[in-house]
Amino acid sequence: MKKIFIIFVLLTLVYSQGKAQLATVDAATNAQLIILNKSITAMELTLGKMTTASTGTAASTAASEGYLHSVEQALVIVSNSLKTGIEFNNILNSEARIIKKVRDLNSFMVKNKISNKDTQRLISNNIASCLKATSSLVDLAIDVLSDNIYRMDTEQRRSYLKDITSQLFQVEYIVDKLNSNIKVYVLTFGK
Repeated sequence: MKKIFIIFVLLTLVYSQGKAQLATVDAATNAQLIILNKSITAMELTLGKMTTASTGTAASTAASEGYLHSVEQALVIVSNSLKTGIEFNNILNSEARIIKKVRDLNSFMVKNKISNKDTQRLISNNIASCLKATSSLVDLAIDVLSDNIYRMDTEQRRSYLKDITSQLFQVEYIVDKLNSNIKVYVLTFGK
């Protein structure tokens, strides 16, 4: 747009200077001036058409920018239906179940007073890993549902939430296996 404006100004200056010249007596010079004036007039017409076209382009560019802005907003703003939807509720329910199972597991360990230090350390490390994984997955779900963090549409966000739910089910499975293994250990080896 700036280039077109600069060309327009330069052509206007050249045109105004061309008309302000003194009359010439030489026929060859006069013919060259006539040709120059015709080419300047043709350039002015072309420039006028370009200016009209650039105005149309500017209007369509503004409309495109408005559309792009709305698309951008759709990609960074999370819909309320997704924030309160079943996917996020499943994640929160999985987290609550995992925490309850870990709490029950700790109660069982305290009640049965497992004395083997290596076994205690192994169980504690496994529980800590499960809780850390659960916390990380829930934090990721919260980030996916937060505005202006990730640039993705609703279906992509829903897909991520389903993946997070699946991973939380795996963590819950590990906690269940740990719980059953500890119970078998206590029944087999005692306290």
